[in-house]
Amino acid sequence: MDKSQIFGGVFALSMLGSTAALADWHHHWDDGRDYRYQREAEIRAEQRAEEREAEIRAEERANARAEARANWIRGERFNSPYYSNQYIVEDYNTYNLRRPPQGYRWYRADNQYVLVRRDNGVIDDIIDALR
Repeated sequence: MDKSQIFGGVFALSMLGSTAALADWHHHWDDGRDYRYQREAEIRAEQRAEEREAEIRAEERANARAEARANWIRGERFNSPYYSNQYIVEDYNTYNLRRPPQGYRWYRADNQYVLVRRDNGVIDDIIDALR
């Protein structure tokens, strides 16, 4: 064996060892980066869940306040869970209600019929349903 063969063998082994070391370093760096991004995503998901829970609690409080108010007041806004399509009174003649003027709609809320202006939600008239 001459010196060039020995030198070539040593050089080849040193190249293999340094490549393996670099690959190992890169592997650890990727793991750390992936963990950091994963943790940031988990934190964002937790924050979104907390925000949604806060919104739900606020909505529930608002609905409870609205439901607790059995007597509506003329001129107030009709912000309520009843302000939805399922509480609209379409057959007002059946309930002895006058035909709503254009731009108004009757709603059944608690034990009352409430005439609400469509564009701004202001209450125009209130009639007891138990009359």
